[in-house]
Amino acid sequence: MTEPPNSAQEGSPPRVTGGFRRLTGGLRSLTGGLRLLPGGLLRLVRGLRRLPARMLGVAILKSNVIREVGDAKRATGQAAMVVVLVSGIATVRDYGLGWFPMLITGAVHLLLWPVWAGIAGLVGGGKREDRIRLLRVLGFARTPAILVALLPLIGGIQFAAHTWVLVAGVYGIRCTLEIGIIRATVAAVLGMVPYWIVTAVYLL
Repeated sequence: MTEPPNSAQEGSPPRVTGGFRRLTGGLRSLTGGLRLLPGGLLRLVRGLRRLPARMLGVAILKSNVIREVGDAKRATGQAAMVVVLVSGIATVRDYGLGWFPMLITGAVHLLLWPVWAGIAGLVGGGKREDRIRLLRVLGFARTPAILVALLPLIGGIQFAAHTWVLVAGVYGIRCTLEIGIIRATVAAVLGMVPYWIVTAVYLL
């Protein structure tokens, strides 16, 4: 005598399969919807994936990365991110001094970026387009200053980090403006003078 089919056993797979298909279809629809988001957001996410490599490349003086950063118009936002990160690190470092010194420190580091690029561009003799490219490059050149937060207990790390930033700036100016090393050094140093003056007055 043949046993009747077990409806629970034979009926479940179709329901599970159907549910799985509906779930898969829903995920595909969601993925398709994400693709309809503004292109700027998608480009931002893709750009962030390249941010660490660009930071490292400029810091270790790789000329091809420096030129890539200078020529990439969308790298301006990434350069700003680096500057804000360095500014935030410097601000947190002065937490024990109170809110006002923290604000002063953060503002000085933020303003140093366009001031450094502006003076270096004038001394280096670049055109307006070159100065914009230089703005991006010098933003990334601030990367070594992150060492102050990563290695705060090592003596002399702040001096070493600022020296590294200056060296990265000299090489960045040289590659971007295509000038000699002496002129690039003069441009980088003169661009840093306002920061050094403000720092000296602040310490006094």
